[in-house]
Amino acid sequence: MKENSLENVGRRGTPSWGFKDLRSMGLTNLLDDLKEAETAGLSNTQCNEIKKALSHMVNWATAIPDGSLFSKAIWKVIKQFENEYLSWNEPPDKGEEAIEHRKKKYDKLRHLRHKIAKKARRHARVLNQELDLELIDDVYKALGDAVKAAPDVLKNLSSAVKNYFEKHP
Repeated sequence: MKENSLENVGRRGTPSWGFKDLRSMGLTNLLDDLKEAETAGLSNTQCNEIKKALSHMVNWATAIPDGSLFSKAIWKVIKQFENEYLSWNEPPDKGEEAIEHRKKKYDKLRHLRHKIAKKARRHARVLNQELDLELIDDVYKALGDAVKAAPDVLKNLSSAVKNYFEKHP
């Protein structure tokens, strides 16, 4: 049986499974942590580590074919997520305006994570054929670096990273 056959789409250890884990656990837990950090924001160091991980995710997602003529490439949606995240922490203070700004950006991030999930479900077979699980491992390693920079803030993300590597050593 061919490794990337339709029967293997979403099966543990396949690229589509890894991407599903990334979008459903990695990004969701990151959003949970950002919600908890809404009042205080993140330090520049913490913000930059998350930015590095998201940039890494955008870079490897450029290898995924567009999927259809009428559909935006998944890397472009991930890039939108990265851009909204960068805007989420600006300004990085605790004032009322900054908190309200983060609340609005958080809603946009949730919406974009949902778009990434829909696109991934629709194109799971392409993901399985075009992605390499090692690329997803690399994104999770970058997320792990972000966790190391902000262990007190990224508790949920820490759990997602640990869980991923336990399932896929």
